[in-house]
Amino acid sequence: MKKKVAKKKIPLKPAKKKSSKQETRDQYTVVLESLRSDFKVFGEALQMTHERMDRGFTEVNRRLDRLEGRMENVELKLAEHDTRIKQLELAITELIKELRDDKKQKEIDALKVRVATLEALIQKK
Repeated sequence: MKKKVAKKKIPLKPAKKKSSKQETRDQYTVVLESLRSDFKVFGEALQMTHERMDRGFTEVNRRLDRLEGRMENVELKLAEHDTRIKQLELAITELIKELRDDKKQKEIDALKVRVATLEALIQKK
């Protein structure tokens, strides 16, 4: 048989009333713990933002490198075109000079014919 154990009743002591300083301190402790928690969450969010920005900057740098490569190609082609345009300008200048020389030669030839005709007329008289 089991023996019944008598339970002793422990008288509850009323809790000591905290001083107003202690209450204020406890309140500050609660606020500080809340702030710590908030700062921890903020720090984690900030870290995630930094990671996203780093990934974004990496992508932007990769794209910028590609654009720089393409820009170098454009600059090379532009330089080639500039050279070709200068060559064409020189060729056109030469052609214009030749055309002017040809026109002058035709004028000279026409004058020679007129002089010859005049000389022939003078000799007949």
